[in-house]
Amino acid sequence: AAAEAAAKKDNAGQVDGTGGGTITTGGTTVSADDLTLLAAIIQCEAHYNYESMLAVATVIMNRVESSCFPNSISGVVYANGQFAPVWTGSLKRVLSQGPGTLSRQDAINGSRLAAVSDCYFFLYAPSTSRSGVVIGDNVFFTSW
Repeated sequence: AAAEAAAKKDNAGQVDGTGGGTITTGGTTVSADDLTLLAAIIQCEAHYNYESMLAVATVIMNRVESSCFPNSISGVVYANGQFAPVWTGSLKRVLSQGPGTLSRQDAINGSRLAAVSDCYFFLYAPSTSRSGVVIGDNVFFTSW
């Protein structure tokens, strides 16, 4: 992970030296609706602490920036079968109540959690035996 963080630093931005374990890339421009959607899906998927929320945001932004996935937050979040809160209705409830903002702007500005900087997927850890990086109640991994 340290080598990958160093590679990202050399190629895309700076590694945050504050001990937070984040990587800063160039940032992304998104619509206000996508920014709200990002905050809502983060709230649904990782409501534990800042590190958990930034890990989920990192996966979503990794997908947005990858040619293998849709190139917008809404395209990634609403892709068929990808995020349980979409089909369970919890995302709709959070959107109607107004999601929090913690970590969403950091993710848009380019902050990524170094531990999951190469991850594109996550699952609820207690429901799987899949190996990967566990943060909060989620396990993050690079591919299926």
